[in-house]
Amino acid sequence: SWEIMFADLINSCIEIVETFNPVVETLDSHADNFLVKFEDPNVSTFIKQVFYGCIRYEKFLKVFNKAFFFKNSGSTNRNDATLYSIMAYITLFRLDELPLDEFRKILTSQDAVKMNVFLGFVFNPETLHKWVRDQWCKLYDHIYIDETIIGGIERNLSNVAEVLAEIEFKATGKKIETQKLAESRGAEASIREEEKEKPKKKTVPKPFNLTKPKPRVIPDPEVIDREVKSKPVPKAIYKKDLKAIEKEKKERLQAKKEELKKQYEESTVQRFDFESEKRPSNFEKVKADIEDKRQSQLQFNKQHHRPIPDFSKKNAEVKMNVAAILREDALYNKQKEEEEKVLKQYEMELRDASDFDKWKQEKDEEDKIKEMEEMQRKKIAMELAREEAIEAYQNKLKENQLLVQKMKEQTRIKLDEREAEIVEEVEEKKKLVTEVVESRGNVAIEKEKVKDEKRKVRDEVKSEINHMLQKKREQDAIDLAKKEELIRQIREIQKQPIERTKGYDPTETMGLGLLEEMSLVELRERLDVVKREQEEAALQKREENIKKKEQFANKLIGKAQVLAEKRREMASMNESKRLEKKRKAEADQKKKEELRQKSLLEVHAKIAEKKKKKKAEEDKLMKELKEIRLQRQYLNANRALVEEKAWKELEAGAEREARDKQNDKLVDQERLEAIKLSENTLRAKAAQTMVKEKTAFMNDYQKRLATSEKLNEELFRQEREDRAKNYATQKEFEMKHKKNMELRQPYSTKISAKTLTAAKTAESRRTSKTNKIKREEELAVDENEGIDNEDLPEPQYDDEVDKIEIDPATGANPIET
Repeated sequence: SWEIMFADLINSCIEIVETFNPVVETLDSHADNFLVKFEDPNVSTFIKQVFYGCIRYEKFLKVFNKAFFFKNSGSTNRNDATLYSIMAYITLFRLDELPLDEFRKILTSQDAVKMNVFLGFVFNPETLHKWVRDQWCKLYDHIYIDETIIGGIERNLSNVAEVLAEIEFKATGKKIETQKLAESRGAEASIREEEKEKPKKKTVPKPFNLTKPKPRVIPDPEVIDREVKSKPVPKAIYKKDLKAIEKEKKERLQAKKEELKKQYEESTVQRFDFESEKRPSNFEKVKADIEDKRQSQLQFNKQHHRPIPDFSKKNAEVKMNVAAILREDALYNKQKEEEEKVLKQYEMELRDASDFDKWKQEKDEEDKIKEMEEMQRKKIAMELAREEAIEAYQNKLKENQLLVQKMKEQTRIKLDEREAEIVEEVEEKKKLVTEVVESRGNVAIEKEKVKDEKRKVRDEVKSEINHMLQKKREQDAIDLAKKEELIRQIREIQKQPIERTKGYDPTETMGLGLLEEMSLVELRERLDVVKREQEEAALQKREENIKKKEQFANKLIGKAQVLAEKRREMASMNESKRLEKKRKAEADQKKKEELRQKSLLEVHAKIAEKKKKKKAEEDKLMKELKEIRLQRQYLNANRALVEEKAWKELEAGAEREARDKQNDKLVDQERLEAIKLSENTLRAKAAQTMVKEKTAFMNDYQKRLATSEKLNEELFRQEREDRAKNYATQKEFEMKHKKNMELRQPYSTKISAKTLTAAKTAESRRTSKTNKIKREEELAVDENEGIDNEDLPEPQYDDEVDKIEIDPATGANPIET
């Protein structure tokens, strides 16, 4: 029949795809070798085109298979990956070329359940957009994906609706329309996404109340010497000038040209002589004309023919780019296609989509029932596995406890034996000391004997430990095998087919007896209630935030007003202070100017009076001289009288001069005393003002210091109380935790106490043994005090051998360990 023919055709396509190995042979050779057995050219062409298409779009189909198996993991088998790739290639790339009847025959020739799952995924545009579109756009252009691949599926969905209904009826026994299925699945996915997007409550860390470290004192930076010592200019620079350098360059260039010319002239291989080169040519002239023409077109100094526009004076027009235009056009086309699609469907079917919506809702409910059944089945299987694991763990604990008790019993027996051996060793060591004293030559032999005995004990303990480890490994292997068997059983349970025949009522619960068990309708109602509560809470929170913002803004405005008022007050106060200071400075300056003018007037008056006195004296002297001259002229006879008179006049002049000098000094002294008195008065006033200011500052400083000390003492007291409180809280928590751990783990507590007691007992035994040996050595020394040291050799011990002990708690040799 035709079903067998198409089934064989698809199987042949699967075989040619799966048997292809690019390492062994090429694509064409594999296809030719495989298609030899097919006589019909149409069959060969179909298989070859499918094979080439699957290899060409391998990455595209891998993306499809990955998303398909991930979404339908419970209803598909990954062994059918090649089948789904071939069907995806035919559906996505060749459906427009393939007749609808042939496509229906290909689908019906395969398993109805597999094709139902495949068609439900591939003919659902929303599923393709959600699961595979983004990955496909990484491989091909998004326009090609949207218009050709997914657009082709949307265009052909109405044509293959009957085929989809037929396949669905074969698989489930019901007819469900694809569009309704897509819408319901999209709604279910949106509900799941909303549940996933609910924010989780995060843990907010709080910093510890730790003492802040004191800032480190930053050392002063090292002074870097920035002095730069330059090297002297080399003298060779002044030996040559630019003319000499240019001359050397020209001579070197000429020498190179001569050398190159000589090299070509002396070579045995010469270039051909062309007759065309001997003809007259205007090449140089044409070259020069072209160069002049190009140079004339260059305009390096050209200015702008018009000024640059000022864009700040007019608003710039915002132009849409290509992406914005394409997005708008795509949105318009999408709306137009949806309208045309609705009209065309109504024109073809002469009915609306109510039946389809109902069918889709029923299918959704069935899928949800199946999913919930699968989920409950997995929960039951996981609970069974958990119980088995707990039971195995408890059995393992019991076995370990028995093994520990057995090992403890063996260890106790070994310890008793070891104690007896220690007593025997002490007796043997005493005998050994006596024998060593008697004969030094027997020491080495006894050492070897003791070592042999130690080795025997070590070998016994080591063999016993190896035996126990071997038993432990065997037991672990048995436990591992049990776990693997348990995992295999669980996987076998998961592979069992699922019966999907149970009906579903959205108003009923599952009846499992769970605490929060509810129906789908109740769940949706509760979700609506919770959503409304969340919206109300968000609205209330938004209002609270707005109120807080307003309060904060009002608070800021109030603060700003207060600060502005304060700023104005400070400005007026500063202005008054400045005016007062300016007025005072002007008064001081005026006073200084008045004093200066007064002193100048006084000096001027004194100078004038002095000049006047001097002039009077000069006039008087001139008059006296005149009189003397007249007297000399008229009285030459009485010379002695004249000399006496002259002497008296000289004495009178000297006396006048002395008196004038004394008066001047008295005046100067009086002026200096007045100035000193004024300066002392000013200094006293300034000192008094300074003392008052300093006293006020010190009083204020003492008050602030006392306040700061009180605050500091209060802070230190509070910190000490907090530390004591934290310490008490931590101590109480540790004690409670210790008691809880002892109550939760009594066995571990008991073992720890026994181990500690055993360690203390072993330590006391070791200490008593050491003290006993020391006492025995002291007694031996006291007994042999009278023996000559030269005649009686001192006993020599092998400390490393004598001090070897077996740990009483573990039974292990420290040296071997």
